[in-house]
Amino acid sequence: MEIRLVTTNDIQPLCELLEEFYLYSANLQPQYYQSGKESGSYPESVINDENADMFIAVDNGKIVGMIHVKES
Repeated sequence: MEIRLVTTNDIQPLCELLEEFYLYSANLQPQYYQSGKESGSYPESVINDENADMFIAVDNGKIVGMIHVKES
């Protein structure tokens, strides 16, 4: 497994992972969460934010996890 910073090339597969997460959360707690589509604007905004980073976990070429960190 590799842990690295996200790049613009990772946006599409990361969107797929985020959509799986949204659906999972909505199924667990529908009163608080809704499933939805991720357009890519969220990861792109983190990439472009000089006070934030997003790290992804890649296993056998597939993104399997992510974390967003922001300096305040």
